[in-house]
Amino acid sequence: FCSSHRSFARFTPLPISMGLSTTSSRSLAISQALAVGVASAAVLSKLQQVMIEPLWHYFFRPATSFEHLKGDWAVISGASRGLGRGYALGLARRGMHVVLIARSRDALEAVADECRALGVNAQIIVTNLGDEASTVRNNIAAELNKLGGDVSVLVNNVGGKPVGMPMAPLPSYCEHLDFDTYDSFFRFNCGSAVLLMHLLLEGMVQRNKGYILNVSSVNGLQACPFLSPYSAAKAWICSYSVCLNNELRGRTSAVRVDFVCPGPVATDGIGRAGLPSKGVPDPCAFAEKSLSLAKSAFAECPWPWHWWRRQFVGPGSCFRSAAACEAQLFAEMDYSKMLGPPDALNTRGL
Repeated sequence: FCSSHRSFARFTPLPISMGLSTTSSRSLAISQALAVGVASAAVLSKLQQVMIEPLWHYFFRPATSFEHLKGDWAVISGASRGLGRGYALGLARRGMHVVLIARSRDALEAVADECRALGVNAQIIVTNLGDEASTVRNNIAAELNKLGGDVSVLVNNVGGKPVGMPMAPLPSYCEHLDFDTYDSFFRFNCGSAVLLMHLLLEGMVQRNKGYILNVSSVNGLQACPFLSPYSAAKAWICSYSVCLNNELRGRTSAVRVDFVCPGPVATDGIGRAGLPSKGVPDPCAFAEKSLSLAKSAFAECPWPWHWWRRQFVGPGSCFRSAAACEAQLFAEMDYSKMLGPPDALNTRGL
């Protein structure tokens, strides 16, 4: 008995040790499987973000339909050339009558004739949206009341340099930019959008039908050095659009508000009118792609090569940190060499 007892005592720990080893192995295997699963999910998520979604939206997704708005009116500001002309022609091709707003009567008439050739009605309103707000609003309202139909689309395309308003030269060092410069950029780029929105949004909401596209700029999403008045005004357009759209969606309204942030487009604004390339699209091609992606996740950046460019200088890069993107953006937009050293003490406005 004693011999057997000693033998039992000597060998009973072995199965317990083996059990602990098996449990540890199982835990390790589970941990490894979880790690592989998490890594695979991260890779698939990145793959979807970088390849699947862009390829689907840019090259395979069916174009957004405007069929339910066919025969209604679309109002396009800044419609005499460039992107405004492109959006006017794109909406006319979709069967919408167009109201074209800009400062140049001759240029507006030329665009209106192009739209009429597509089988729709076209009206023009000659006005400067940077003028005194109440006068501009009353003039536009009077013309819109003559249409005899519903306005279901608004494209706010006025923006850029505030012509005829007080402003410091740009680019400029930020400490040299005065209040008047910021005020002019915000009134010209943001005030015109609010004015037209105020005229048309209420009717769209009451009819529960409408689409609004506010044209911003990729600079409105980027930390652009030396151009803060322009970039800040365009950023306001983006935020304004998101706020309105979120409210309308929460109220279960069918009215949708998008914003679009073009990169460089072949227009007079950058001295590339008539000189498009893969990365600098023709304004009509850009507008057509923008309308085809309306109400989609890629409405903000409808041109594929603009999206690819943003992966390196931001915002929203899938590959690089925000700090790295901003550093590269500063290097590419460093106007200090052109401007020279800043004044030791700037006394502007004092």
